[in-house]
Amino acid sequence: AGVVTDRADCDDSDAAVNPGAAEVCDPDDVDEDCSGLADDADPGLDTSSWLSWYADGDGDGYGDPGDRTRACAAPSGAVADSTDCDDADATIHPGQAERCDGIDTDCDRSTGEAGVATFTSASGSTSSYTSRMTGTAASPAAATFSTDGSLSVCDGTWYATLAVSADLAVLNPGGDETAVVLDGGDSGAVVEIDGDGLTVALSDLTLQGGAGSELLYGPGYEVGGALFCDAGTSSGSTTVDLDNVVLTDSVAFYGGALGAYGCAVTTEDVQITDNVADSAGGAAYIAWGSWDDTDGLVQDNASLDRIGAVWLYSSSGTLDGSLWSDNEASDEIGAVALTASDLACAGTSSATAGILGATAGDTTDGAIYLSASTSSTFDADRCDLGAGADDSAGPDLHLARSDFDYEYGDDATFTCDRDRCGTSTTYSVGGDTYSNSADGYARGMVLEATDTHTLDDFTVMIDVLERGCAVDFYVLSNSSFRDAGWTVEWSDTASPVLGATSVSSGDIGLAFEDGTTYALVAGWDCEATYHYVSGSSTGSGLGTGTWKGYHADYAYTGYSGASVSLDVGTSLVYQFEATTSH
Repeated sequence: AGVVTDRADCDDSDAAVNPGAAEVCDPDDVDEDCSGLADDADPGLDTSSWLSWYADGDGDGYGDPGDRTRACAAPSGAVADSTDCDDADATIHPGQAERCDGIDTDCDRSTGEAGVATFTSASGSTSSYTSRMTGTAASPAAATFSTDGSLSVCDGTWYATLAVSADLAVLNPGGDETAVVLDGGDSGAVVEIDGDGLTVALSDLTLQGGAGSELLYGPGYEVGGALFCDAGTSSGSTTVDLDNVVLTDSVAFYGGALGAYGCAVTTEDVQITDNVADSAGGAAYIAWGSWDDTDGLVQDNASLDRIGAVWLYSSSGTLDGSLWSDNEASDEIGAVALTASDLACAGTSSATAGILGATAGDTTDGAIYLSASTSSTFDADRCDLGAGADDSAGPDLHLARSDFDYEYGDDATFTCDRDRCGTSTTYSVGGDTYSNSADGYARGMVLEATDTHTLDDFTVMIDVLERGCAVDFYVLSNSSFRDAGWTVEWSDTASPVLGATSVSSGDIGLAFEDGTTYALVAGWDCEATYHYVSGSSTGSGLGTGTWKGYHADYAYTGYSGASVSLDVGTSLVYQFEATTSH
């Protein structure tokens, strides 16, 4: 026992090692079959003993399950682990903390990114901002950004305000603007941008619960409830770009949702709804800057004083395919005020885009107001200004310098400066076939408006035969062509010189309403000769409707208020001229 005639054993201390044994993989590279070669070097290796190795291309210690090698020893760049879900990125592997980037960072699909915020610097380094962005409704977090980069915010309601003084993109990788809500907890502007030359962009977010910034005018005069940009100079170059963002449920003194000073703001597919300004600009206040709004919605905003929607001050703006509707001012100017500013409204005949449905406690200044002291323009290209139930209360436009009002319907194309809108045209009716001289007479023409022209002025063709003559001018309205029930809409008095052959009313600026009947009347208290023809007018109602007839008063003493009676007929046409614009 213990002695054999064979001498081929290469390790007589291990019974598993002998020339008849199977060569298998082992961690110590044992030559089990005594062939002089071990493991992968032995062509007689039992390959069923091979181990699985996985490529680790990114060197993070986790292998690619789709790139396997069978061998005894690990090939260069391979590991035994097979759980890496992105072998090209060393920051993605099991156990890694999730980032807000739309990527499965920890290779575990059961864990999500909700409630995660990640900042990526311009150099590419990432850091968690979750704790810096986590506050409560009563005590929102105050996150500051003074380094260029991007902030990715994933699903959830974040009680936080953002103070930005660097180039920054704030985005939601999921793309659903309702899934990521930044709520300022009524503690200031949700996003406050401070500095010139910055580039800031926000996309796919909701900003709410803002209370405006004190940067521009100080406490008590906050600007931009949800977002405020302050370039610090009226000639600033900071740009703010909002794409698929909702600004809602915010309040400020000026600009309930949006405010800017010296900044260029662009918005696309942005909804600005249900915001309030204590003083002016229920939706927005833009000063010494610009705002270009494309395919947006500005709706149901309110001012507790004036300017229900947007106040542009020394600024320019465009409304391209956007709808600004149903905004309200408690006092005056239902929708938009332009102070030394220009606004262009562009739409198409196939979609509703424009400014409509505005209301105000005092509708005198209209839905769109162009200030008197400085030059402003409003340019409409197929812009909807509402008709019927969608029309704004009061005139669509009021030009403060000339005190002119204008009414337009949908798909309107025209241009306004601070004095006039559209093109003015002068029309004539009647003639001098017959003439009579009289003292204390009134004569007029009656028309039914079938369009929304504005009456610039009108002139009565009379020859003044006495000094000290006074000519009273009136525009009266009625629901139909009849004697009773006229209301004085406008009146004024002119004092012509002796020998005058015509007398003008001076500027009127009254917007005619479609379907309403109007009488243009002149009454005089001196000896004067008036002119007329028999029959009906060929002047088509002075370019704004249908001629209905005349008014003749042989004992004129003046008209005032409502329920005025006129003596109307259809057999005569007195000689008048009128200028209308549209």
